Amino acid sequence: MINSQVRRRGAWDFQGYYDYVCAAQGSTPVPAVQVRVGRGELDLNADRVQQSDWPAILDALSINTQLQGVAIRKFQPL
Repeated sequence: MINSQVRRRGAWDFQGYYDYVCAAQGSTPVPAVQVRVGRGELDLNADRVQQSDWPAILDALSINTQLQGVAIRKFQPL
């Protein structure tokens, strides 16, 4: 169970909470997930994210209140 203090901090610190969730799940944070703090954006290259990486990303997104935009880019054709 995730500590309530950690969840509150995750509301404004996406990267910190994402790192915490990855550690709790025993996975490594994906370098393709980049937070642009000054602009309040999450930029994500979907080509470099595996299916098993999505739960941690979505969990961190679900409680974050500070990100103003999320960009999910895919460069490889379907």
